[in-house]
Amino acid sequence: MSAPHAVTANDLAYQAVDELVLTYTVLVQGAVRDAVTGGPLHARVAASADHPEALAKGFEGSLWCVAGYVEQVFPHCPPALRSLFPRRDTGTPGSA
Repeated sequence: MSAPHAVTANDLAYQAVDELVLTYTVLVQGAVRDAVTGGPLHARVAASADHPEALAKGFEGSLWCVAGYVEQVFPHCPPALRSLFPRRDTGTPGSA
């Protein structure tokens, strides 16, 4: 990641960082199934999360997920339990 630098636009000054990559951990994922056929719905699922630090997203084929930073979404979770959530950036269990 590069160092922050000043950017001016419309007479306003901003601090910018080029190539900032944010990696979230998938906390829970699933699929919505048709109650009659047991198959996936052929629609995009709408998903939402009430926690301000969690991001929810629905996908085609009835898939959904909730993602975020484990230590922010579950601040009182013991570090040993946080390791159950694999980190996407390393592929290894995470730690706080």
